[in-house]
Amino acid sequence: SKKIQAVSMGDDHILLMDSDGTVFSAGKSCGALALDYVDLEPGSYFKLEEIEAPTELLDEGNHFVSMCAGPGVSYFLDNQGEVWGCGLIPQGVQPVVDVLKPMKLIPENHPMRGGEGLPLNAEEIYQSDGTLFVRKKDAEWWVG
Repeated sequence: SKKIQAVSMGDDHILLMDSDGTVFSAGKSCGALALDYVDLEPGSYFKLEEIEAPTELLDEGNHFVSMCAGPGVSYFLDNQGEVWGCGLIPQGVQPVVDVLKPMKLIPENHPMRGGEGLPLNAEEIYQSDGTLFVRKKDAEWWVG
């Protein structure tokens, strides 16, 4: 078994990521996985479910390097600087959609890329009350 390297709490779910970038989730509304509600009280036990990584991500040999949980949504950053999300994706990023596994959030023609088809090159992600914040490698922040 791999060691857990990161933990993030949403309103009703928890995300854990191991050293290989595999993400596990438990709780209610956890990234649209529709899991049964579990009691996350101290000392209680709960079942973790692996979040299925997108085929597109795996085909390119990439993996997640960080994640953050929000109210009914989960965000992920891969090793190439792309941002992914699943759950109730807020309107500022994509149309509100309930997705079962992570999808790329920043369209190819988004101005944040600096030109169509250019890599996103995000370095850090953060969320607050469902709002996604992305920091690019040039230290500029973008709010979705």
